Amino acid sequence: MDFMAFKNNIIAVDHEGRTLLYDTASRAVRAMPQTKKPNSRTISFTVGDGLYVMARENGSPPHSHYFQALIYGRPPGFLHPEDWHWRPLQQPDFDFPDNGDVPSNLKPGEAVNPYGFSAFTVYDDSQIWMSTVAAGIYSYNTVSGTWSKVHVSALPFRGRAEYVPEHGLWFGFSREDEQLCASDLAQTRPVLQKVWEEPAPPERCSLMASHILPLGSGKLCVARLFQKTERGTLHPSGYTKAEHFAVLSGVEVFRAGNTGSLETIKHKSKRYSF
Repeated sequence: MDFMAFKNNIIAVDHEGRTLLYDTASRAVRAMPQTKKPNSRTISFTVGDGLYVMARENGSPPHSHYFQALIYGRPPGFLHPEDWHWRPLQQPDFDFPDNGDVPSNLKPGEAVNPYGFSAFTVYDDSQIWMSTVAAGIYSYNTVSGTWSKVHVSALPFRGRAEYVPEHGLWFGFSREDEQLCASDLAQTRPVLQKVWEEPAPPERCSLMASHILPLGSGKLCVARLFQKTERGTLHPSGYTKAEHFAVLSGVEVFRAGNTGSLETIKHKSKRYSF
């Protein structure tokens, strides 16, 4: 489930398209309309007054995509009072190469599905950028309602990247090894400007997912989800039990006074088992 800031409220969308809105003023939770085409592979964004959800159709690549926005108003052709409703949007027309022309120098994670979304973010408070290894970066302009191609190369991130206005940079996790990193997407060809390497996970611990949440004033909350397996004798692999846990870390990003280079201070980390 994706949780996002929505004006002064919090909105959440799960993999089946069910949507909840938490009103911070009244402390009430409201069930919002469900997306038109539920799908297990969705990406959600909040831009301006709308929630945007991209869902990818299952099956062999290249895939069809369903793109829609949750907006407030009166649906076209209806007379009932204004309310929240889903509106279908223009679908992206990714310029995928023929199978034989897919880049050959792919990292292990990219080679699994070069047609899938490798990274995504919001740019300039009005554009949604979607990136695939095989087709490059595409932008949806929420004002004009049109798609355009930004670059033939993919974004240097894996998954969601977040803009941090205090530094004028986007922060996320590197496409190759999921290390915390930063990039200036305003450059003609976005590349990583800084990568902060984390120690390798403990033995039998595998990193499952990484998330980042800007907290303001150059501070970030970094969440990493792990799976730990314990050795046993009931399974041919020798591992029988899996434990899942998350580690939340506070990270402060600043520029060094003498060089102006980006540096970080890691504050408290806390582990949660589930």
